[in-house]
Amino acid sequence: MKILTTVAGRQGKFWGSRTQVADPRCVDVLQSPMSPKRRHLLALAVAWRMYRMRGAYDVAVIDGGPIGQWFSWMQSLLPFPRVPTLMIDCLWYRDGRPLVQWLKRLHKRLSARSVDRFLVWARHEVAEYAREFGIPEEQFAYQPFHITLESYDFDVRDEGFVFAGGNGDRDYRVLVEAARGLPIPVFIATTAKESLAGLELPPNVTVQGVSHEEFRRRMATCRVAVVPMRGGLLHSGGQQTFLNSMYLGKPTIVVGPRVAEGYVEHGRDGLVVDYGDAAGLRAALLGLWQDEGLRARLAEAGRGRVSSMTTEEFMKDIYRHAMDVAGLTAGTGTMPGAAGAGKAEKAGEEG
Repeated sequence: MKILTTVAGRQGKFWGSRTQVADPRCVDVLQSPMSPKRRHLLALAVAWRMYRMRGAYDVAVIDGGPIGQWFSWMQSLLPFPRVPTLMIDCLWYRDGRPLVQWLKRLHKRLSARSVDRFLVWARHEVAEYAREFGIPEEQFAYQPFHITLESYDFDVRDEGFVFAGGNGDRDYRVLVEAARGLPIPVFIATTAKESLAGLELPPNVTVQGVSHEEFRRRMATCRVAVVPMRGGLLHSGGQQTFLNSMYLGKPTIVVGPRVAEGYVEHGRDGLVVDYGDAAGLRAALLGLWQDEGLRARLAEAGRGRVSSMTTEEFMKDIYRHAMDVAGLTAGTGTMPGAAGAGKAEKAGEEG
């Protein structure tokens, strides 16, 4: 099977030898800092090149960002044959402004005219995206996310602090209030400090932006990991962070039942607290901090649960989705030997 994609990876390792990245600039659009105007203009140029190449491929695997949007709109609007298309990384949000939300709904439905399947990383998004944007539910599929630490070596130990990190949709206020007055040091690795604006930090809480390497080191040396997510959002992120902490053998608390669904079973391989529940989070923190046996049990079960959720297995699943979208079977396509991530790891800015 020949794949045309916007998701960059090493040829022959990430996607297989018959996969072509549409343009080297895909990485710049997805990851490099630039103004929104420049990003969309660059994405348009890349998408146009991809559109012109599409006829030589069995399927297109596109990201949910500006390149994928431009490409899907071209396929929907231009009167020429389209290639079967799979869209991943569909990080869609609801906008409180009616006109803006109407426009978002319009352009998602336009994409849906040419995208055969949208993959989401949270189970609830299948029904909720379909309802919010007026797209048939059968065009969505839930695909569990994956760990992203396989290629790193870690000195995993317990230095006696609670770790939380990441920028996307975090609710650090609930963690600060839960930790206030506790004899527990808390380190929050984030550069998105606006969520804490006006909040007085207690002496046991440190908030600091760190490098990717320091983010991973802090996670590997904490006693307990917490991933506090905001409630009331259409999209649920944070999977990369809590899957990685579980993989490192850290007892993990996820704030957000919808986020944790399908990943963390409360009391078995982690703890789940409701959105905004500072009292519940405080009790969970104290319980873990004081009970070494509970920490050990959750850590072992959590690591066991996610150890098979590797990047390689994840991308094999993506490949199978692509074959299905292309109308092929495992006997007519070539499975890649290894794979790469559709979502770049950006420690300190994780989704």
